[in-house]
Amino acid sequence: MKNNMTANLPTYNYLQFVRFKSLSLWDVKKNRIFDNKENSDYDFVRLADVLTQVKRVEFLQPTKDYNLLGVKSYGLGVFHRETKKGNNIKAKYLWELKEGDLVYSRLGASSGSFGLINKDFDNYFVSNEFPAFTIDTDRVSPQYLNLVLTSKRFYEKIADFNTGSALKRFHEEKFLNLEIPLPPLKKQTKISDGYFNLFNKSIAENNKASELQIEIDKFLFKELGIEIKKEQKRKGINFIRYKELSKWGVEYNIGGIAINKILHSSIYNNDLLKNYVEINPSTNFNDLSFNDLSFIPMECISDEYGEISYTQTGTIQKSKGYTKFKNGDLLWAKITPCMENGKSAITNNLLNGYGYGSTEYHVLRAQSERISIEFIYNLLRTKLVREKATSTFTGSAGQQRVPKSFLDELLIPIPPIKKQNEINKYISNLKNQIKELHKSSKNNKEKAILEFEETIFL
Repeated sequence: MKNNMTANLPTYNYLQFVRFKSLSLWDVKKNRIFDNKENSDYDFVRLADVLTQVKRVEFLQPTKDYNLLGVKSYGLGVFHRETKKGNNIKAKYLWELKEGDLVYSRLGASSGSFGLINKDFDNYFVSNEFPAFTIDTDRVSPQYLNLVLTSKRFYEKIADFNTGSALKRFHEEKFLNLEIPLPPLKKQTKISDGYFNLFNKSIAENNKASELQIEIDKFLFKELGIEIKKEQKRKGINFIRYKELSKWGVEYNIGGIAINKILHSSIYNNDLLKNYVEINPSTNFNDLSFNDLSFIPMECISDEYGEISYTQTGTIQKSKGYTKFKNGDLLWAKITPCMENGKSAITNNLLNGYGYGSTEYHVLRAQSERISIEFIYNLLRTKLVREKATSTFTGSAGQQRVPKSFLDELLIPIPPIKKQNEINKYISNLKNQIKELHKSSKNNKEKAILEFEETIFL
């Protein structure tokens, strides 16, 4: 039963009273982690009442392998950091972890670096910057406790308790003196189950979306008769048949096949991309009778969905020095890492039909009725093309770009326009499913967090 004796204490807008027997630290901030304590439906307990710090000291042996553990921020849990021999570790000793422990990072606590040790991380080791605790499971569910500690409302307030100048640490004494709401065990389990049901559904939807994304490339290659050949990297001298050689250069002939033939079809004619689209065509704004245009910098293009997320309003006067384009053009990022991430989109609904944007776009414009620009977009956005394009990079590290010559020399299959449109429609349907799955996944994750926080914090 909740103790309501504090109801007899005076209340003021700016003063907060705490009974002396409840005071464990001379620190006004100590009682501010949960602002709803007096109105909560649950009792509050100090973490020291349900956690016991453990220090299983392991003095390092020079030839022994030690699995070292890390703790991710934002409640993402623990992970295998690395394995080292004892003689490669500067410390004289480490602390051993056991299944069921709770561990956190002193330096990362205010970013949600808390985690539970499961059987996969039993007998891992950490330095003294990672305090570990056993949990009194007769009073608190480990899953419930971890949800409280990794909730954003909780860990963001921890920053008030950090000490140190350059490196801010959250020490065990402060941690153990914090209070958390503690419902009965059955209620804790119900709260945790409700959260994880929604959270696991969110993960499943994201996984399904990833599977559909992979399905896009598989479907495209199957329909076009494109065989994905494994690269055969051999030591010493590599040979390629002369008839397969389209250009001198190691980077163009990786794995025994010319890089411009990676999309070679066994069922349709293959031809150079440049015979069907203009690559970086000239777009003249001088004769336009209007001034306002769409401005599309790189950040306006979604690398996740390959579409223009939003546009900005520009003018002809401000377009000098930018890449120019018009409705129906394909923008394909040429610079790293935008190209690898899939930043490409077809321009539609541009203001007055024209626009300008980043100089880091290659612009492709259909010049034949035998080709669909959406079909070209789907080909160039495949993971295979993006990966192979990296081998043609020019420029210095951090400013590397795919040269126009990669697109000029790329061979593509040319199925009938009807087949191209059928492929486009199928892929478009898959992309819509992916969007819906991502949307539902996001909603379920947010709902899980909201319902948990409303139950505990409000």
